[in-house]
This record gives sequence, structure tokens and C-alpha cells, in this order.
Amino acid sequence: MARVMISRYKGRCTTCAGAFDAGTEIAYDGATKSAAHVVCPAVPLAFVSTPVAAVEAEIAALGVFEDAASRARANALAVALTIERGAVVRVVRGRKVPLGTVGEVIWVGFGRYGARVGVKDADGVVHWTARSNVALEAVNVLMPAPPALAVAA
Repeated sequence: MARVMISRYKGRCTTCAGAFDAGTEIAYDGATKSAAHVVCPAVPLAFVSTPVAAVEAEIAALGVFEDAASRARANALAVALTIERGAVVRVVRGRKVPLGTVGEVIWVGFGRYGARVGVKDADGVVHWTARSNVALEAVNVLMPAPPALAVAA
């Protein structure tokens, strides 16, 4: 049975896949340890893998932020340009991982020599390298879902 509460941490809704911030009213199900919006947003959202150039172009197209919505969208896109779990990266330097290796970031953290990432390639092999050795290839941006993915309310 879900319990309505205020979230202490940011998270992702299990119903609509939309993000919610700390302090948002959520329905928490202790049995499944899942959280959902009490009322999901009207527009269903989904993560869409988007080329970095397209994200940068959208930020530039927003131009001067005249309203809060465009400013919020630009901030969300800027955050998407950070290397974090789920981002698709290409190895551009280093000596242990073959240059040009493309994969999904499965881990980001700090090691003995600084920021590190774990990159899983298409064959399922995980490569560990310095964060500075990779460049974003594509990012997962939260956008309105295509009609096929739309969740019926």
C-alpha cells in the first residue's frame, strides 16, 4: 500500500519516468521500494538519446531566457551535458582502452588518481578509465514521450 509523503531526496517516478526533486509530495510503496508522483505531469516524459550537437544547438536557440520555462529547459540541457550514468561516450585519449571505443557510462566516481568512469561497450565489456579520457557522444535528455510511449492516464 502506497503512503503519501514528502521526498527527502530527488528521484524518478515509476509511473511516468519523470524526475522529482527533494521536497516533492510522492506516493511511496514500501513493499516494492518505489516512488511515484501523487499526480503525474500531464505530458508523459521519456529519456531520449540525443546527439551532443543537437543539445548544444537547442541551448543556443533558447537565446535570452525571457521566461522561467526556457531558463529551466536550458538548465536541464546543461545538466544533461555532464558525464554521468547513462550517457553515451567515446574514448578519445588514454593508452589502456582502445581509442574510439563507444559505450554507455555505468559508473562515475573518484579513484586514487582522480575522476574515473566505467564504460560498457556493445560487447558488454566494461572498460575503466579516467573521466578526462572520454567525450560525450550522446546524452539522455528528458523530453515529451513519443505517442507510442505515452502512458494512459
